[in-house]
Amino acid sequence: MDKNQFYPHQQLSKRETLVFLDLIKGKTSKEISKERELAASTVGTYKKRILQKLSLGSERELIEYAVRNGLF
Repeated sequence: MDKNQFYPHQQLSKRETLVFLDLIKGKTSKEISKERELAASTVGTYKKRILQKLSLGSERELIEYAVRNGLF
C-alpha cells in the first residue's frame, strides 16, 4: 500500500473503521455488537455504510478489497 495514495477505506469514520476491521477478521455482526457494545441494528447500519462508501456489494467483496489493499 502506497502511503501517498488515497484509498476509499480512508474515508470511513472511526467507528466504521473499527467495524470494518472486525468484519475483515471474520467476526459476525452479533460478535461485533457484543464486543463493541452496539445494538445489532447499529452494526448493520455501519456495515451498510461501509459497503456503500467502498462501492462494494457484499462481505465477500469487502474481504477481497481488504486482501487487494494489504489490510489483511
